[in-house]
Formats: sequence, C-alpha cells, structure tokens
Amino acid sequence: MAIQTPKVAVRPNIRIVRRVFAGCVVGLLVLAAFVVSALTLGIFEPLRQSIASRILTVQLNRSAEVQGPVRIEFGSQIVVRMEDAVVERYSQPKGGTGRFFDYVRFDAPYRLLLGDLSGISNFEMAGADIELLASPGETTEAEMAYYQLPSELINLPVFEALKLTDVTLHYLGVQSGWNERVNIRSLTIAPSDEAETLDVDLDADLNGTPLQVSGEIARPPHNEPLQNGAFELALTFPGIDSKISGRINTSTAYAGVEGELELSSGSLAQALASGGLTSEVDGQVDASWKLSGTLESLSISDIEINFTSRHSDKVTITGAIENASLDPFVDLSFNALLAPFASAESELAIEILVLAGEIYGPLNDLAIRNAQVKTNAAILDIETIGPISVGHIVKSEDGRVGLQELTINNGTVGSPNLTLTGQIDDVIALDGITLIGRFEYSVSFFLNANREPLPDLGTLAGQIELSDSDSWFALNTFKAAVEGSDLLDFSFDLTVPELRRVDELKFATEFAIPDPAAVVELVSGATSEAIPEITFSGQSSLQSGELGFSGEFVSGNSAIKADLNVGQKPETSTWLLSGDIGSEALNLSDLLGLAQLAELGFEGPETGIEITDSDASQFAVSIHVAAKSLVAGKKKAGDISAHVHFGDEVLSIAELALAYIGGRVSGDLGFNFKTEPPVASIKGRMEKFPLKNLMNELGLTAPISSTVYASLDLHGETRSLDAFLDTLNGEMTTSLWGGIFRTG
Repeated sequence: MAIQTPKVAVRPNIRIVRRVFAGCVVGLLVLAAFVVSALTLGIFEPLRQSIASRILTVQLNRSAEVQGPVRIEFGSQIVVRMEDAVVERYSQPKGGTGRFFDYVRFDAPYRLLLGDLSGISNFEMAGADIELLASPGETTEAEMAYYQLPSELINLPVFEALKLTDVTLHYLGVQSGWNERVNIRSLTIAPSDEAETLDVDLDADLNGTPLQVSGEIARPPHNEPLQNGAFELALTFPGIDSKISGRINTSTAYAGVEGELELSSGSLAQALASGGLTSEVDGQVDASWKLSGTLESLSISDIEINFTSRHSDKVTITGAIENASLDPFVDLSFNALLAPFASAESELAIEILVLAGEIYGPLNDLAIRNAQVKTNAAILDIETIGPISVGHIVKSEDGRVGLQELTINNGTVGSPNLTLTGQIDDVIALDGITLIGRFEYSVSFFLNANREPLPDLGTLAGQIELSDSDSWFALNTFKAAVEGSDLLDFSFDLTVPELRRVDELKFATEFAIPDPAAVVELVSGATSEAIPEITFSGQSSLQSGELGFSGEFVSGNSAIKADLNVGQKPETSTWLLSGDIGSEALNLSDLLGLAQLAELGFEGPETGIEITDSDASQFAVSIHVAAKSLVAGKKKAGDISAHVHFGDEVLSIAELALAYIGGRVSGDLGFNFKTEPPVASIKGRMEKFPLKNLMNELGLTAPISSTVYASLDLHGETRSLDAFLDTLNGEMTTSLWGGIFRTG
C-alpha cells in the first residue's frame, strides 16, 4: 500500500511566510506613507525643519536652524525648498546668530533620500549672508575644502544651471584687518547657445564698489570632468579692465589651471579704492602674469607690472609667486625712479629718488634683499642694505596697506652693521613711517675699509630714528659715540633745525685724543714723538651736498677756530674745501703733531689712501687764515692773515700779511706744480724792518742802524733749497731809510 505525505503539515508554514511578507509590505507601505506624510504634510513641518537644521549644522560645523517652511515635492525628481535659515555668526558674540539665507531651492534625484547630494541641479539661493573666517595659523580642512569646490561643482549637474541672488560673502581677517565684503546681486551660470560652453554672468560689488564678470567656460561632458577645458572671463572694476583666459582640468580633487591675466588701469588710486584700499598716489598701471598648477598650490609667473604716476614716478615690478593659494612664497624685483618735487614748498626733509631691491619669502616672513636707496641727502644714499624682513602685512580701517614688525639688518655683529625696526602705516604712499635702530662701525674702518680691525681704536656705535611728521619724512635722531677705547673720545648728536626741509642737518660734535702718539704708533706701526692732546668741540653739518664743520681745535698751546665746508663746485667734478681758520696763538710744533696724525690715512696703497695726480686735480682749496701769533721754536710772528688757494695744480697764498721782528711783510706766494720741477714765486714787500733785527735773524752783525724796505718779484725751482737759490730769478729792490753808520 502506497504511503501518502500529508499536505496539512506544510500549509501552516506557507501561511506564516505569506503573513509575514504581507505584514512587511503593509509595514513598508505604512512607513512610506509616513515618510511621504512627514516630507509633505504641514503637520510634520517641525520635523522637517529639525532634520534640515541638523543637516546644515553638520555641513557647516556651526549651529544652524531653519525657521521657515521646508517643502519637498515629488515628481520625476524631488524638488526641495527651504526658507528663512539662521546660523551662528563668527562676527557675533559666541552663540549669537544671524541670517543665513532667505531661501534655497533645488532639484535632485530620489537618491537624495539616501544622503547622496551629487545629483542636485537647478540650484537657486537668495538673500544669503555667509561668513568666511581667515585662519590665523596653518590652513584648516575647511579652507582646503574651498579649493576643491571648483572640481566638485563643475563636475556636478548643479554647475550647468546655477542662480544666486542677493548673496553676501564676508571674509573676516580678524588679526590682519583684511575684512572684505562681496555682495552678489546676481550670478547665473547657464548653457550658451553653443551646447559646448556655459555662459557666466556676475553682477556684484566688492566693499561697495561695482564688479562685473562675464565670459564662458567649456561645458563638462555628461557625468565626466573637464579635460583641458577652455575658459575666458572679463572682469570690470571702476578703474580696472582685466581679462583672464586659459584652460582648466577638473579630473583631480583640486582643479588644474593654465592661464594668463592681463590688467590695465588708468588710475591706480581708483583701482585700489575698488579693492577697498586707500592711496594718495595715482597714475597708469599695466600688468600681466601667468597662472599654472592646481588651485591649492597655484604658481604665478612672468609677473610684469609697470606704473607711471601723475608725478612722472616710474615703478617696475617683475618676478613670480610660488604656492600662491595657501602659503605664498614671493620672489619679486622692484625698481622705482621717483621724480623730485617741482615745488620747493613740497620738498621733504629727506626726498627719496630711487628705490630698488628684491622681495622674497613667505607672506608672514617677507624680506627685502639687495635693497638700494638714493635720496637728495647724499650721506643717506645706501648702495646695498638688507635683508629687510616684514612681520605682517595689514590693512587699516581706512583702507591703507601697512607693514608691521619691519626689521632692516645690514651687516653682522662684529662687522659694520645697521639694524632698524619699526613700521610703515601706508606702504603705497610711504606714509606713517617709524624706524628706530642702532649702527656699529669699527673706527679703523673709517681710516681704510680694507684695513684689519684695530680693536683698541674702539667702535663707533650710534642710534638713528627716521619718521614722518605731518607727512614730512625726517631724520629725527642720529647720534653716535666711540665705545671700547681709551685712545679716542668722539661723539656727535644730530640737531634738526627744520624737520620739513633738508636745507641743513647739524651735529653737535665732540672729539678728543688724549695720547695722539699712541694712535699714530698703533695705526702706522712706527714710533712717534710725543704729541699733545688734541680736542675738538663744535658742530658738523650737511647741507646741499656740502659737509661742514665749525668749532675749536686745541692741540697743546694752540687753539684753532675753524669754519670749513667741503662740497662739489657747481657744474664740475672738483671738490672744494673752503672757509675760515683763525687762532689767537699757534705753535708750529703743535701743528706738526696734527699733521702727523692726519697722515695716518695717506700712507700708501697697501695701508692707506693713495693720492694720485688725478685725485689732486679733483680737489681745490679756498681758505682765509688769520692768527694773532705764530711761534716756531724761538721765532715768533704776529698779526698773520692770508688767503690760501689751491686748484688746477697751483697753490697760491695771496694777500699774505704778517708782523715779524718789528717789521711787516705783505705779498703773494705761489707754487706751480704743473711744471717739472715745480716752480715757486714770491711777489711782495717788506716794510719797516729794523736792519739790526734782520741781520741778527741772519746771524750777522749790522754795521748801521736803519730801517729796511724791500720789494720782491722772484721765482725759482723747488727741488731743494740749493736748487731754489741756484735758479732764483727776478727783481729785488731794497732801500734803507735813516739810521746811523757806526765807525767804532
């Protein structure tokens, strides 16, 4: 008999499965109905607001809340619209909120419900107010994300139809002062009539200044990135016309760019004002540079900027900037030829005529090397100074660009060096300058820059302060003194009679050498006879290219009052020493000590300064000399005066007058060095000389007592005294007046 399997045992299991399946379907339908209800019905508005707020908070990493309606419509795609959102503001006290947007609207495929945002299209935003906070230190992940936006947006459907209206972007540079505002009145990106490109049209303002951008960019292939897509955008600012063109590649996370920017402005002041910067300097600007690399490490090369001011100043800047996006490294050269002011009333105390150098380094540690400065004060010309470092580039509330923590280093410790620190409030107008510093020079450096340092002579150490007062650039402090030496005591201190003008810079000057012989022996290595202490107390000055000094030299028993100037003769290359020298009493032995000390710098080409015939031809002298008495050993003359002239290789002592042994001498002496050998000439008169005194001076006995008068016009060669006497030629007339002839 066949065995039959009972069917009753199977049916309950199938029914259970069917019931479970049916329950799941019903559950899913109920859940779907609930989800649809939650997404569409007004009663679930608070839930939608809460979900939208949570999504915005996560995306922005800041507290956000959607306070208006959240609408979701279902069709071929999902249509989402959110209104009235607020967000925590960087510019408000912690926890303070402000408007984020009035509304956002976009289309998306149904995978949006699974959290996939890549299909968003037809994006619109209006009434938005967005803050971007500058990082005070290293670049944050949020900032890096900005540089990924072009690739992300261009590769997504959202880029093909984008519309922004009344969107404001705030860039907050809390520490640097670079607080910028861009108000986008409208931005539209839409397919052009040619299917392969997208039209870009931006109408905005930067810090209240109108800004328009228009152009086109290649349209990405469907669901694929741009590969070498062309773009060309024209940017118009008040005072600026510019164009940027090139190619972009969005196949990488950070888009790659190869392009060129050209810029022209008929008014620098207007162009800077468009960027929220202030400048009193105005003129024509033409600039161009190339862009290459990915957006997070963009390089700017072939920079060329030419500026010509209304005042005919000319500035040229060339170079490159590496890694311009995140951590720019600058390598620029600049050369500025500044025209002198036409009006004397406009002259600065120190007028800068030429600035040149190289700017290099990261923005937070900029430096200037190989800097050159030329001014209308020759003593302040600097052939090479630097490096110059800049701590911060800042923007003030009134729109001026300044440099803070400015440091100028020239030389190293132990060698000639200058260090200045300070700031410039307006680097464009060179205004608001404050520089304070210190300099150190070995005293032996002034005797000969190539000479080995002589520590015993000490170091000339001083202070300098440069600043502008009421827009006039001035040298406020310039003083120094010798330190670390018992052989020298020297100091000077600037007195500024008029900060506005460079008419004259005066220095109170003190100088003393207690033991000149020790200085001579130290510098020359030769044994020196004792030399009396030498001191100077007075004033030195710089005016109109002339170096002057006035005061009193004292050496032993001799005191000399001098008022001398050294400067270039007009329209020549000849340097002229001119002025007056006077004394109550001169002792030739004291003057010989001064001469011996002065010779230290003229010992020959290896240890001093070599004076050639060519050098001598570039030097001239015109000095008036007066002394009440002159002592030479046991000889003494008085009431001495003369005009000393030297030039064109001729030395003349004109209008010489002196009283000697009861008589007077007057006339002219001359030495002509053009001839070989040189020729000396004497022309003058001797009057009222007691014959007895004159014969005694010659070591003779006078046979008569009488008064001698004589006139001289003589000349002779100066190889030696014998040669002079042998070649002496000319006329001499002598007469005796009165007197007694003694016979016994």
